Amino acid sequence: MSEPFRILTVCTGNICRSPAAEFLLRRELGAGVAVTSAGVAALVDEPVDPQMADRLRADGLGTEGFRARRLTPAMIEAADLVLAMTRAHRAEVVTAVPRALGRAFTLTEYATILDQWVECGRRRPFYTVRTPDRLAEFTAVAARLRGTVRFAAPEEYDIPDPFRAAPEVYDVAYGRIGAAVAAVAAGLRGGEPTAGVPVRATPMPSFRPPASVPGAQVQRPAPTWQAPGGADLPAPRAETPWVPERDRRESGQRGLRGLFRRRRP
Repeated sequence: MSEPFRILTVCTGNICRSPAAEFLLRRELGAGVAVTSAGVAALVDEPVDPQMADRLRADGLGTEGFRARRLTPAMIEAADLVLAMTRAHRAEVVTAVPRALGRAFTLTEYATILDQWVECGRRRPFYTVRTPDRLAEFTAVAARLRGTVRFAAPEEYDIPDPFRAAPEVYDVAYGRIGAAVAAVAAGLRGGEPTAGVPVRATPMPSFRPPASVPGAQVQRPAPTWQAPGGADLPAPRAETPWVPERDRRESGQRGLRGLFRRRRP
């Protein structure tokens, strides 16, 4: 790809969640990927919220020069991938530009589909090498596999809004954004290009739930991301998608691609 792969992150005010995702994605994905952000009800020209800026600075990321922008259809049209902070933001994006449906996801949804992508027994079977090329390749795959991932709790699609909330809410929001970004970055690096040869997947490190959430349980391993306070924060949990018995038998031979070619009764 000669042009950079363009990612747009979206939240409400464009001063808390989407800027955090923008700065973290830009650092983790590196050259060849252009990341910007906007808000559906942006506080236009405002800087990053001070509490979120403090957490980004503690993580080595400065926010100087940032100014909030209001989301426009032109921004959505220009993006190769839109990562919304909640399902409501994703709906706003698709309502404004219906043809963006295939490239608009919540951040946690996109990260979880990438983490669980397996076809024909191969884990994340990329055919490309460079990060921008892999993003383009996987975004098309994610649109096809969107319905195969179901979160154990529906609210895990969403990053909570910390604006004017307690510091603990900022910690949770920033931690979940960081965990999802880490999952995306690890997933894009986690396999070698394949042309009929099984990929040797990189083992996913385990993580522990934050001490501030009593009784929290983690159902499956996921990339660890450590917040500035030192606590490892969990990535979203997802249930195993239901597959009929006949398709379970056939999927070993045909892969997930075959599950989308069921005959009508």
